[in-house]
Amino acid sequence: MIMAFDSLGALLSAMMYARKNRGKAAVALVTFVALIAFLTGMLGQFVLVVAVFAELALAFFLGEWQLRKVGIELVTFVTVLVGFMYGPSAGLVMGGVLVALHFVLARNLGAHLVYCIPAMALIGFLAGYGGAWPFGVAMLGVSLSALYNIVTGAIGTAMFGDFFEELVWSGTNFALNYALFTAVAPAVLAAVV
Repeated sequence: MIMAFDSLGALLSAMMYARKNRGKAAVALVTFVALIAFLTGMLGQFVLVVAVFAELALAFFLGEWQLRKVGIELVTFVTVLVGFMYGPSAGLVMGGVLVALHFVLARNLGAHLVYCIPAMALIGFLAGYGGAWPFGVAMLGVSLSALYNIVTGAIGTAMFGDFFEELVWSGTNFALNYALFTAVAPAVLAAVV
């Protein structure tokens, strides 16, 4: 009986500490989950979950800072990796849902949703057939990022007539995705295998 009260007291103390020190508690929780993921061989899945949360946080801050004219996003990276690792259906769903959430959190709602959501879903679907791609996930991601930016840039220019704005967004987006796919994607896949 005394041990139960001692455990309850320890739990309450830990909860009070976490409430007062949210940053430290968050770091401890992420470290603990990462350790469990590493020990159970689920590090790659953990990295993808962290990337999804990072994308959603990034979208929120882009909306707060009104940075909609530059192509900063992690949607393409996560979508291609999910499609590559889990198949066309998973890539299609991840691409469509994650880009929709990105637009909502970034408060970037407009006519571009009509073509951006299906285009990203298509990118995820195509990434699902990446196993047949002979050049690896880095070149697959770079190629699909280029395809997405060319298609959405052309449609955006045709719909809104602002070539320079589309060029800036697509150029910065492609540069970011090039860096992510060539530097980070192979390491994520190595962690999964």
